[in-house]
Formats: sequence, structure tokens, C-alpha cells
Amino acid sequence: MTFRIPLTGLIAVHSEQDVGKTTFCLECGCDPQNIILIDADIKGKGTVQQMLADGIPIGHYEDWTKATKDLKELAVYEYGLKLIDSIKPGQYEAIIWDTWSSYSKTMKAEISAHPKKYRDNWSAMGTIKGAEENTAANDLEAKIIADLLDKTKMLLLTTHLKPYYINNRRIEGKFVPDCKQSLVTKSRLRLWLRRNPSGRPVPIGLVLKRIDKKIIMDGRVRTVNVLPQRLVPNSDESSLWDVIERYYNEPWGDRALTGEDALNEYELSILDGTLTTDQKLAMRMALIEAETEAAETQAILTGRVPAQPERHEDEIKADISRWLGEGKTNDEIRALVTDATLPMILVMRKST
Repeated sequence: MTFRIPLTGLIAVHSEQDVGKTTFCLECGCDPQNIILIDADIKGKGTVQQMLADGIPIGHYEDWTKATKDLKELAVYEYGLKLIDSIKPGQYEAIIWDTWSSYSKTMKAEISAHPKKYRDNWSAMGTIKGAEENTAANDLEAKIIADLLDKTKMLLLTTHLKPYYINNRRIEGKFVPDCKQSLVTKSRLRLWLRRNPSGRPVPIGLVLKRIDKKIIMDGRVRTVNVLPQRLVPNSDESSLWDVIERYYNEPWGDRALTGEDALNEYELSILDGTLTTDQKLAMRMALIEAETEAAETQAILTGRVPAQPERHEDEIKADISRWLGEGKTNDEIRALVTDATLPMILVMRKST
């Protein structure tokens, strides 16, 4: 065992493109000869070739993209099962599946193709059956993750991010991990990697699910939180694992977040699932657009334009003035004050 910190189990890693998910996983502290990298993201091949050229061997490299390129969903699902079965328990200290999302999505197809294999009875109503299939796919993924964990000490599964939608409308600037709930609930540690604002290639990490340590205090078991919510590498740290090791040796505990450890508004929205001010405005604009489309459709179908409640011009101008004072753009004001016209906004902007 070559891990520098005693961290085992499922580690989920999320980020946008080219932030460092693969690098983070390979730096997990395990001898690379004891690692299997299942590469479903293409870029890993170049990384492994560079490692081999520099004399750094890896236990096994599985070119998932090449092996499954001509396979349909169900065949990809079966290929994944055979690959997992081929791994002997203890053969590798770390299994890296980068990215996991492509295989995860085949599990819904497996459920749909063989429903009787997973439930005795399904609802006849389409929407309810769809929800049942999603639940079954989550359960199936949890079982497959459990099988992988039985074969290794550390399982690292990565995913990209996907857009966030409300009422079928994409909220600009809002993203969520591209994964099922089973990955969220079964992980021991979950990280969202972000580009380092300092410009360094070592990313910072937002801790979506923290690890803890059990200690004995006055003869009783007590729990100590290891990590803060924001991991920022020091100047002498070349990997986020160095940061994790630092906190494992000196746990964060229950201290308040201050300085560079504190979260900004966007990062806080990631951790607690809320929307930032800009994202709320984007959502409002999306909802206005949806309402406008619905009204236009109604007008076309009925031949009548829906009646709109009218406000006094002074009320409209008062609202415009308030948002002008807060530095909002013309488009933002039109989204916030739906009965304001662009000429009215332009005139008031010129007079202020």
C-alpha cells in the first residue's frame, strides 16, 4: 500500500473541461503500476503515452472510447460488465474511470430493455414508469459501484458538468455534475475542481462531500471534520492531494471560513444549490421568454391577444429609475420591468 493518507472508498470528481480531473486522479498517492485507468474521455491516452515515454509505467490503460466506438448502448453496458468482471479483487489499488458518465447512461437503457429483470410490476402510466426506471437505474448503478469497490481500495469516478434547467429552460451560468444520485450518495469524498484564480495550473477544489476522522475524547468516540469547503494549494503544493494531506494531518475542525478559504457567491451557489443574483436574473428572463411564447401561441390558436394588466406610467418609470441606479443593462431592466419599453428606458437613461 503506497497511499500517503489513509483515504479509501469512492471519490467523485466533477469539473468542466481541461481543469485537471485526470491529473488529480493519477496523483492519488498510489504507485501508478497499481492503477488501472479506464479512459472514456480520449485525452487520457496522450497522458499515458507521455508517462510511458518518461519511464512511468501504469498498471493498465483501457481505451474505452476505442473499444466501444461501434457498440450500441446495451452492448456498451455489457462490455462494461465484462471489463469489471475481468478485474481481480486486489489486482489494483486504485481504479480510475474517466469519465464515468458515458457508462452510467447505459444503465437506463438496460432497465428499459429488460424491465422484468429488475421489477415484477411497472406502472402503466408513462410518467410514473419513467420515474420508476430512473430509480431502478440508480439502484443498478449503486450495485455496479459496489462491485468495483470490492475489487480495489480507492475508486475514482469523474464526470463533466451539464447545464442546469428550470421549467425546461436553461439557466445561463448554472451547471450541475453530470451524474446520477447514486454517485452522490455512495461517495466518501466529492470534489468540484475549478481553475485556480491565481493562474496556477493546480486547480482549487470545492468540497461537496467532506471526509472526517474519528477520535477518542475522554473515552468517547468523537468526529473531527478534516476539510474546509474550499481547498486552495499553497505556493509549495503542486497537487490538490498535497492540500488534502495537509488538512488530514491538521484537520480543519469546526472553524469558520475566512480569507481565501471563504466561498464567493458563485461557489456558495454550487455547494448549497441556490442561484446567484445573475443566475436568478437569467432564470427570470427565461421565464419571461416562456410566458411570452405561451401568450403568442394562445393568440395564434384563439385569435385573441391575452389581456395584460396596465400600470400607471409613473410606476413603471419609478421601477426603471431604481434599476438604472443599480447599474442594470437595458436588457436586464426589460426582464425586471416587463411593462417597460426600450424607448422609455433609453430616454430615462439619457436624462440620468
